[in-house]
Amino acid sequence: IIPPIANEITDKITDKSINLGAGQTKEIPFAIVIPQNAPPGGHFGGIFVTLAPKRPETTGIGIGYQVGTIINLRVSGEIIEEAQLRGFFADKLIYIRPKVDFSAKIENLGNVLVRPHGILEIIDSFGRQEAVLNVNEDGAAVFPKNAREFKTLWESDKLLFGNYKAILSLTYGEEGKQSLSGDTAFWIIPLNVILPILGALLAMLIG
Repeated sequence: IIPPIANEITDKITDKSINLGAGQTKEIPFAIVIPQNAPPGGHFGGIFVTLAPKRPETTGIGIGYQVGTIINLRVSGEIIEEAQLRGFFADKLIYIRPKVDFSAKIENLGNVLVRPHGILEIIDSFGRQEAVLNVNEDGAAVFPKNAREFKTLWESDKLLFGNYKAILSLTYGEEGKQSLSGDTAFWIIPLNVILPILGALLAMLIG
């Protein structure tokens, strides 16, 4: 078992080494011993199988690999599901076309995994909804006492201009009752369209 539970929970694996032929599979039994004083909440670890690369007899390279599985345990007791939105922003303030990368940084203040998910709305300067995007559809998790950044891309083929607002609405928790929200603003100014038009108008005025 790897940190953060290495000093709290011990593992017992019966087979320390295995031999597998081509196309074979094998079950590896293991037991996890949880002490009486283990704190409640989520505990995480992993079991990995490693094949060390063979040493070349003359010249060349050796190739090894490592595969593993993640273990997610929950010790009964007081379960705390609490998260906080530490930041929500677009990667730039001004865009010449509607292709915007959004980042939401979420910190897990509780003692179990949280999987925030929800929607991101794009609203134009007249209050109209331009787009709705799904956030964290895959259900990626944030570990307790850690933070994680979630990326969302918005891209449109429309010719857009003006000030826009992005509104983030997320929920998390086993019953999905806890919520997180935030907003950020940005501009779309299609200079590749505006500048030629201004140039043509200026040429007409000069003429």
